[in-house]
Amino acid sequence: MVFTYSLLHVFVLFICFRVALQDLEETPADSSSSASSSSEDADPTSPVAAASASSRPAWAIALETSAREWSAKLAAMTSGITLPPVLAAADSAADSGGSSADTTSAALSLKLQHPVFRCLYREWTLCRHLAAIVQRDLTRALSVLRGDSRADGAFTKDVLSALQVDQLPLPWRAFSGLKTLALSAVSPALFVTNVGARWVQLARLVSAFFGAESDPAAAAAALPPVWLGGLFAPEAFVAATRQVRLDSTCDSYILLNLLLVYFILMLIFRDVPTR
Repeated sequence: MVFTYSLLHVFVLFICFRVALQDLEETPADSSSSASSSSEDADPTSPVAAASASSRPAWAIALETSAREWSAKLAAMTSGITLPPVLAAADSAADSGGSSADTTSAALSLKLQHPVFRCLYREWTLCRHLAAIVQRDLTRALSVLRGDSRADGAFTKDVLSALQVDQLPLPWRAFSGLKTLALSAVSPALFVTNVGARWVQLARLVSAFFGAESDPAAAAAALPPVWLGGLFAPEAFVAATRQVRLDSTCDSYILLNLLLVYFILMLIFRDVPTR
């Protein structure tokens, strides 16, 4: 009986030894197969990668293509523009997180005393902020659609859901400079083109007005044609240019007012009897 149990124990140990030996023999093959599968996943042209890409819904693939086109178009329209040094320095300080006091140099403060300069600087700051918001949302949307990152609920609701149905995301519609505009019928493609066109016009205007040799009076007198619809506050720009025009003709305006007051007084008191 003891011999039988001993023989059974030997048989069990032999079976365990064979199983362990078989696992050791199969391990290199499994690792090589897993390595080959991982290399196939890394290769975008492999069938495995193609199957992974095809597993995405059609709307995600279409939206990724559109978002890539919008981002590239906005980047092309807002790049390649040389700004005056005084304005480029202020923009760099603002991008690095400086305060308003740090971003306003002495030269820029001197120019901002002119009403047209002040109006254009405010317009330029708004346009840069809006373009940064649009480019940030498009870049993040591309990362989410490619699967490189995950989107939280707020981003999915405010940005991705709107872009999916060809509507403007909430951060674009809620921008302070555009609250007075009717944007319900504007598509993202048209909006991106509009933002780029605003950037091009404002870059041309600020380059002309904020140049090192530009004189406020001369720059205002040689004002190029302006697309008022491309300004965030066109009424402020019109008021600033009228103020400059009034200041340039201030002496004549005051003399005209004095003459008008004189003739009014003459008409009032011409029939008053004198003693």
